[in-house]
Amino acid sequence: MINILCKRNLIYGDCDFILNHIGDDFVVISLGDYHKGHLLDCYMLDADIYFIPAYNSRQFMTAVDKAIETGKTIVVYRPDRLFRFKDFPRFNNIMHRLLIHYENMVIILTGALRSRNFPPPPMAPNFVRHLCDVVAYTIGRSNVHVFYILKHPTLPYCKVSVRRLYGEEFPELSDIFKEAY
Repeated sequence: MINILCKRNLIYGDCDFILNHIGDDFVVISLGDYHKGHLLDCYMLDADIYFIPAYNSRQFMTAVDKAIETGKTIVVYRPDRLFRFKDFPRFNNIMHRLLIHYENMVIILTGALRSRNFPPPPMAPNFVRHLCDVVAYTIGRSNVHVFYILKHPTLPYCKVSVRRLYGEEFPELSDIFKEAY
């Protein structure tokens, strides 16, 4: 069975729906400034999660340490809300340990840069993009999500649509990619 997710993943764009398709056993490190709204809408999730908020880079470093101790899949949720271009060296230093030495799955969900190119690049440093096994851009609409697989160890560049019909739930990601190939 072909599955999109590998050990280290960078999924960007309209990617919040991914949280409901990971499974039940994961840790979410949610980043951002609490003055700019909620960090994560937990009501959108179907699973119980271990949630760690981080409001600055020091808290993010501590959150990564705590998440590693759990031994679960780690989701770094929206680092683009905390780290800008000038902060990318600090973000690289924190993510280095997580992406190189952590044995379990890591998923980074972030936004896209504004660009004339399509698909646009992710709001993540080149170092993080290079270390990730999977890089995928997603666009979401009311009943469809489109994945543009930019980097994958077993798949070429491809476009895959995930459709929801008549109020049904989205199919499992592994089933989608099995059908695509």
